[in-house]
Order: sequence, then structure tokens, then C-alpha cells
Amino acid sequence: MSGNIPHHFCSLPFIQILDLSHNRFSGTIPKCLNNLVGYGYGAWTFLTSQVGYGAWTFWTSRVGYGGYGIWMVTGGHMVTTVTVNGRASEYFNNNARLLFIIDFLSNDLEGEIPEEICSLVGLGTLDLSMNQLSGNIPSKIGNLHLLETLDLSQNQLSGQIPQSLASLTFLSHLNLSSNKLTGRIPSGNQLQTLDDSSIYEGNPSLCGFPLSKCPEDGDNMLTCMGLMKLNLMMKSLVYILARCLALS
Repeated sequence: MSGNIPHHFCSLPFIQILDLSHNRFSGTIPKCLNNLVGYGYGAWTFLTSQVGYGAWTFWTSRVGYGGYGIWMVTGGHMVTTVTVNGRASEYFNNNARLLFIIDFLSNDLEGEIPEEICSLVGLGTLDLSMNQLSGNIPSKIGNLHLLETLDLSQNQLSGQIPQSLASLTFLSHLNLSSNKLTGRIPSGNQLQTLDDSSIYEGNPSLCGFPLSKCPEDGDNMLTCMGLMKLNLMMKSLVYILARCLALS
């Protein structure tokens, strides 16, 4: 399917999984996606486009199949499990009423990632990879406290990686490769466990763990060594002066 993503999607109730992957959608990501808040525990709704059929399919059962994905939602009184392509994620039911997954993988979307997407606090998976998105990663990406999977690879994103990304304590799958990101990779919390350099490859101007050190890190090291040498010289000078005074 092609064309812009219809804005009337933003008013659809009961959506937990929005999968428009592997299509030819163009234009920008609608800012109104922050209106996608699903309610209800009994019936789950999936909206997916099936490649090759040219039709929208609404799934209101507990299992949904769409062109390139398979989802299964199971749950009891306290915990709901969403399995996407064999990867299971658990959500407490007070968060299960919210949108679980946005998957816009492999389209022709352009423009910036709307800041409004950061208000979807129940989002577990955000996959915007293989598009033509530009601009910065939203500074409030850290508001997505339940985010487990973030894939923004193979776009044209630029600027620095927001420090707030380090506050995502549930993040276990991250891919920011093949963009135009610059500066130091944030450190701290969950990001320290994501030590695969391929997460950031294809961004020549990125530096810091797990990539090579930033240029200023080398300067800092040289500065520290210089201060240590100066300190030793000062101590030697003090010692010499003390000896001279003692002999006089």
C-alpha cells in the first residue's frame, strides 16, 4: 500500500498493535498518534496491512497474522504477554490498556519523528527502521518508560543521541545504526548493558562506549598526565628548596 498514513487511524479505538511495515507509505508520521490509546481487557485489536492483498484487516481475536508478522496476546488477571515474531514481552495489566507496538519498518516515510509519540507511555516496541526519517531523535524519548525495543536504523537521523535514552530501564533491543548521528553516546543504566558496537555502526561521527573513545577523552588523558608531571615537579622543587634552607 502507498500514499500517506491516514490521519483517521488516530481516532480508532482499541488499537494495541499498529503494524504498517513493508509497504510504500510516504509523507510524515502523523502527530496525532498520541491519541492511540486502547481500552478494554477482553478483546484485543490489531491493525495491519497485508502486503499483496491491498486490504486493511482488523483482528479482534487474541491471535493476529499480518503480511510479515505474527502476534499472540495471552494474559491473566495481573500480566499480559505479547509475543511478536517469537519474542515475548510481559506487561502489567494497568499498562496493557495502552498501545503496545508501532511498526513502520520499511516504508518511505520522511520528516522528523514527532515528539508527540513520546506521550505513548505504554509503548513496548517502536520500529521506524528503513525509512527516510530526518532530524533529531526526540529529546523526550526517555518518557517511554516501558520501551523494550527501539529500532531507528537505516534512516537519515542527525544530531546527538538524547541523554534521556539512558533512563529506559527496560530497553533490551536497540538499533540506531546507519544514520548521521553525532557526538558522544550517552552512558548509564541500561545502556551500559547494550555493549554491541553494531547498535551504533554506520554513524561515523559517533564516539564513546561501545565505540572508540571521543577525541576529548584523549585530551583529558593528556591533561591529567601533564598535571601529574607538574605535581611531581613541584614536589621536587619544594624538596630542593627545603634542602637548600637546611644547609644554609
